[in-house]
Amino acid sequence: MSASDTPSTSRCILHVQLRCQVDVRVLNDAPLGFRYHALQGRPLVTRDDELLDELRARTWDDYLDFQPFARQSSVTTSATWNDTRRAWAGT
Repeated sequence: MSASDTPSTSRCILHVQLRCQVDVRVLNDAPLGFRYHALQGRPLVTRDDELLDELRARTWDDYLDFQPFARQSSVTTSATWNDTRRAWAGT
């Protein structure tokens, strides 16, 4: 694969070489949650190991910084939903 390959081209090449379905995504601009979980795995192809290490470190820092806010939001949303269900049920 070359640096000019698109994700579609890379997917086709990997599909032929690995003989299984693959999903190729550009991680640089992907959503934080997706990047965090994708970077926990082992990459099949990298073009720049140093850049990958920097992306991984930045992603994990950002994700772990954001995680407490996401948990609080989830708790608040859950409590609001439970209050709404009780109100609809008339209890």
